[in-house]
Amino acid sequence: MKATVRILVCVAALGVVLRVSFHDTIPMTAAAYYALTPMIIAIILAAAGVLLIASHRYLSACAILSAAVLMGLVEGSSQLGTASCANFDRPQLRVVTWNIGGSRGGSQSLRAKVADALADFDADVALLSEAPLSTTRSPDFWRSRFPGYSVAVPGAVGLVILSKSSLFDVRLHELGRRAYLITAHATFSGRPLEIFLVDFPSNPGAPRQPFIQSPRLLRPPPSGTGRVLMGDFNTPRDSTWFAAYDGLYTNAFDQSGQGWRKTWPSLVPVLDIDHIWTAGSLLAVCTRVPAIRSSDHRPVIADLAWIS
Repeated sequence: MKATVRILVCVAALGVVLRVSFHDTIPMTAAAYYALTPMIIAIILAAAGVLLIASHRYLSACAILSAAVLMGLVEGSSQLGTASCANFDRPQLRVVTWNIGGSRGGSQSLRAKVADALADFDADVALLSEAPLSTTRSPDFWRSRFPGYSVAVPGAVGLVILSKSSLFDVRLHELGRRAYLITAHATFSGRPLEIFLVDFPSNPGAPRQPFIQSPRLLRPPPSGTGRVLMGDFNTPRDSTWFAAYDGLYTNAFDQSGQGWRKTWPSLVPVLDIDHIWTAGSLLAVCTRVPAIRSSDHRPVIADLAWIS
């Protein structure tokens, strides 16, 4: 039992060291950084504390359990949004991003679960990633399910844009191996909107910097234009690489989050890897992650407002 406790404490200590030092800047340790979130560290320490109690080592158990509580508080402070969302019933612009690759049962299940959930969201712009090829090969599926929406399905990479406003200048960019960006333009409330949809590799050992800090993403929007950057980044919000967004983008959940922000896996989310960012003439007034398990990711919904 002593050996087990030592192993648990060492693993937890590794997580803490990574979080206060290297973060995810080193590819060899990035996977451990992503896996050892404060919540996971708290669970590991709690397990060690229980084993110490069983061994009648109460003083050590008290110290370890106190550390577990501290890590739980750290997790809650960064992952639990407390916005009131008083204005979310009448948003000026509602956007949704959702990785639907984990939906089961093919197109029938997609129609019954994912598409119905999307209809309930009543989003002005919905960005979907990892859509099954049975649907992405035929935009008619989306047009029949969402009459009145403009649909863009560029390429065969599983990315879909649904918009209540007409889409134009839709382009697919490959930022790296299995790293995709779709850019599009639309107009809402007489205001120009840039739409950026990303889908980055899930391999935790793959370098994140070239994708997150792509020059295409770091270019400011034109004056008077709003931009939403959304999708499956496969990278937690506390990644060091998002520091490059400071001054250009605002994370919607940081600004107006309500509830638990983590999105994967949908049953018991432990990672926040799906994000909505705004830039230019937009701000988020309410952002939430509904507890929907139609896919292995939970969707992220943000209500946005235009600013002068």
